Amino acid sequence: MTVKHHTSMAVLCHLKRVFILYFMELVTLLAVETNRYNHWCKDSLHEGPLPQPHVNEAEMSVYLAITLQMGHCLCDQVTNY
Repeated sequence: MTVKHHTSMAVLCHLKRVFILYFMELVTLLAVETNRYNHWCKDSLHEGPLPQPHVNEAEMSVYLAITLQMGHCLCDQVTNY
């Protein structure tokens, strides 16, 4: 492996880590805002608690992955994803 190849691989690995950190920060923000909206809806209804669970980063990541996959693979039914 040449020095130039090794350096470019190191830069790519660094960029990948930066992207993942940025993306996970976005996922965390989406989860926090989803939960905040859910609590706001509960408070505005005044009809008791809604059966919506707390959304965490792992669940939000799965939701985003499925949503992105749905754009690339067009299926007839949602259950096919």
